[in-house]
Amino acid sequence: SFWRKFEELNTRARSMDLELEKAEKLISNLWKAVHSSDVNPETLEEIHELKVEFDALDNKWEGYSTKNEIGEKNLPTVTSRLFSLQIGISNSTYGPTNTHKDLSSWIEDDLNKLKTSLDKLKAGLQTIGRKIENNGGPQIEGID
Repeated sequence: SFWRKFEELNTRARSMDLELEKAEKLISNLWKAVHSSDVNPETLEEIHELKVEFDALDNKWEGYSTKNEIGEKNLPTVTSRLFSLQIGISNSTYGPTNTHKDLSSWIEDDLNKLKTSLDKLKAGLQTIGRKIENNGGPQIEGID
């Protein structure tokens, strides 16, 4: 039903938020660890490229931080769409409208795309982390 799907979307969004926080922390840990290892300079460039990918992903998730001011228009994000959906259905006595159902589908599509991108990013971070550890760097928190 629509209500179960809405609950699932909220759960997935919370999970995505936590995974993004972990990825951001891992990037920070990689920057610190790379300076203690004997990896080649290309590894720094690889980390930088993954950081750029993360920033683009984060902008899709939270919008542009420079536009988070009153009166500034920002891109529609998963979190803003979820908030709009919550507001739209919270006091509804009619039930979900077609607009609510469409919005739910958009949120689900966005979550799927972001999850795919995040999984690719995390795989790249794991690869670089292992490379750093195998080249004399310290053990990095978050590397499997």
